[in-house]
Amino acid sequence: MKQRYAWSLTDEQLAYLAEHYHNTPNDELAKTLGISIHTINSRRTRHGWRKDADYLKKVGHETAVANEAWKRLNVEKNHAKGIATRNKIYEAERVRIKWGLPQLTKRHFRTELREKQVQRNYLKRLGYIIDDTGLIAYYTPETHRARRLERVERGVRKGSIKPFYTFKPYEHQREPQDIQVPNGPDPGMDALRKADNAS
Repeated sequence: MKQRYAWSLTDEQLAYLAEHYHNTPNDELAKTLGISIHTINSRRTRHGWRKDADYLKKVGHETAVANEAWKRLNVEKNHAKGIATRNKIYEAERVRIKWGLPQLTKRHFRTELREKQVQRNYLKRLGYIIDDTGLIAYYTPETHRARRLERVERGVRKGSIKPFYTFKPYEHQREPQDIQVPNGPDPGMDALRKADNAS
């Protein structure tokens, strides 16, 4: 059954309101006295009660903090949702590229051939010797080893970067090949170097 509130107040209720109205939330007063907030507002108008400035400042600060926390939570949720949606779109685009279909977005995706070229140049800069077949990367004692790529190639660990070469120690009876380092910065080189150093 819905609770009914009396419009008339006892002397004790009125005294309590007069004493606590200035620094107590209205809903708390209504619950304590068993009256409605409308009754409290009517008595406030009749008697000219006002909330203290310090109380209003405190309430305003708590409200601002709560609103900021709620806003931050919504931003984080929307950001995570946006990332998930973007990843699904990019994955669908990669499938379309794989089957030779036109892209639906303007996103530039590297082909596997381009990825292999970037990795080849990266390994050459580290001192690896690429076999004539383009399938084996030889390392010497002077080579700065790409440990992460080597472990992924051997199956010791998983990685997001696909190794295109089999890594083997350099055989001294083989004639060393000339290592040609491409001029200028190579896009994607820094990403490979950072990923290898992170291991």
